[in-house]
Amino acid sequence: GIIRSCKEGTMAEKDKLQKKKLEGELAKITEETEKQKAKLKEVLKALGQVDDLKAIENEVKRLDDRRRELQHNNTILEEEGRDVERHLLNEINNRKIKELAFNPALAHKFNEAAAQWLKEDADKLKAKVDTVTALEPDKLSDKQLVDYLYKQTKRYRAYDRNTILNLYICLAQNLLTVFSGRPGCGKTSICHIMANVLGTTSIESRTQTEGVNRFLPVAVERGWTSKRDFLGYFNPLTKRFETPDPRRYSAIQILDAENKAGVTKFPYIVLLDEANLSPMEYYWADFMNAGLDVGSMNTLSLGDGNLYNIPSTLRFVATINNDQTTESLSPRLIDRSWVVTLPEPTWEGITQVEEVPSAGDSCWKIVDWNVLQSVFSYNACAKEIEKYEEKINAILTAIYKSLSLMGLTPSPRTQKAILAYVAAASKWFEKEADQAFSFNTAIDYAVMQKLLPSISLVGEKYGERLIELRNILETNDLTR
Repeated sequence: GIIRSCKEGTMAEKDKLQKKKLEGELAKITEETEKQKAKLKEVLKALGQVDDLKAIENEVKRLDDRRRELQHNNTILEEEGRDVERHLLNEINNRKIKELAFNPALAHKFNEAAAQWLKEDADKLKAKVDTVTALEPDKLSDKQLVDYLYKQTKRYRAYDRNTILNLYICLAQNLLTVFSGRPGCGKTSICHIMANVLGTTSIESRTQTEGVNRFLPVAVERGWTSKRDFLGYFNPLTKRFETPDPRRYSAIQILDAENKAGVTKFPYIVLLDEANLSPMEYYWADFMNAGLDVGSMNTLSLGDGNLYNIPSTLRFVATINNDQTTESLSPRLIDRSWVVTLPEPTWEGITQVEEVPSAGDSCWKIVDWNVLQSVFSYNACAKEIEKYEEKINAILTAIYKSLSLMGLTPSPRTQKAILAYVAAASKWFEKEADQAFSFNTAIDYAVMQKLLPSISLVGEKYGERLIELRNILETNDLTR
């Protein structure tokens, strides 16, 4: 029994060893199987790439065949071109083309066609001028006109009476009016509103004629350096005027034709939007001296052999921003313009007042330009300030003297413009609560818009001069 038990124990031990050996061999077989699987995957992947390579080789072959085909076609075209050239040379040598080119009858036909082409342009221009000439402006007395300007503008901007009339006085009296203010204060939209109120956008609908409206928005771009960028240039090769916007060249032609015909019925307003993205004295240089009634300085040359007259009906309005992306206005430009700072927009003004009006609004009048200028002219309003002439001169003299001490003596042009403005504003402005007379209000606006924009000084000594100027202004109730 003991021997049997020992034999059975020995056999169990052998079974365990055999089992362990088999398990080891199974693990090796499993490991080898996994390796073979990985190799198989790589082979399959390589086979897929081979398919891709075959596709690429087929595409390369197709493109190569196409290249040879194109080369063959190009060779044929070159040969045909040489045949044409040889034929042309033969014809020239035979003098057939020479006779055709210098045939008087044919040359006459060419000239006739060119003349007809120019005549058609001239006829279109004349038709537009005739349309404007035939249109009669709406009849408004002086007071009716002023009330109309105020009430219609008030519909779209919650400004007070003096602020609104100030806009139209600046426009009527000066070639360039600049609107300044923070983004979103309505600089561009007020230009559109004024154009609509004056009727410059209603002429097409009134006459049923296209291309006779008299409001031209121009988006100024950075990098403008001359009138070529603004208006365009005459191309000597095509004998045509190349322009970024045909309406700009057309406007110059229409104004010139109207000036020669003595037509001064309606204003023509050009909006220079974001005007100081480029220096204005560069691209606007040809207009710097316009409006001064000095003969040849009121003409414009565009390189096409013509001198275009700049009439008194042309007015520019410009919007500017004051930040690091814009150019500052030069003293020369400020001397020739009014810089109007628009009121800060209020929540009530935004929510209760409509935005830019429609040009088709039936309430618009077409304003007579001569009446508008007369209403706001110095001659028509001088009587309003005659009895206050001594006080007005005293205030202005003190201000001019203070500016002179800072090296900013106002030019005779500026002094004349201020006097004309004060006369008109004194007649039509309402006296403000903190000022004794309406002429104080008028001078306040004039100083703010004509003199203060020219101040650009650095240094402690100028600080003292500025304090003196502020004291003079405050003493005379000039608080703006």
